[in-house]
Amino acid sequence: MFFGYALLAATLVCCASGLVATWQALFAPRLSPTWDDIHLVSGLGILVLLPIHLLLAWQRRGVAARQAPELARAARGFTIRVGALSVVSLVLIGAVAGSWPSRAIEFDVPEGYSL
Repeated sequence: MFFGYALLAATLVCCASGLVATWQALFAPRLSPTWDDIHLVSGLGILVLLPIHLLLAWQRRGVAARQAPELARAARGFTIRVGALSVVSLVLIGAVAGSWPSRAIEFDVPEGYSL
């Protein structure tokens, strides 16, 4: 359960820092390096914690799934649905990103502005 709670905390921090970074990118003269680092580290934390959490949950429920075929069938169906939703989401995001129009920058960036 520790990895699940740590994953939840990292996800909440990543979402909050992403919102702050987005707000700063839209309205502030520069993006705060602190919020940028918090967003980066929490995202990498998710990348590390998610496989560990899923592997341990799968191992823990493996014994119960062998004893209850309904649980195994439900877990398999859930895994297939989540996998399909993830693939569809990635394809959709890739299609939108690929079709997004790009514009050339027609003005100089103001002095002191930093991404």
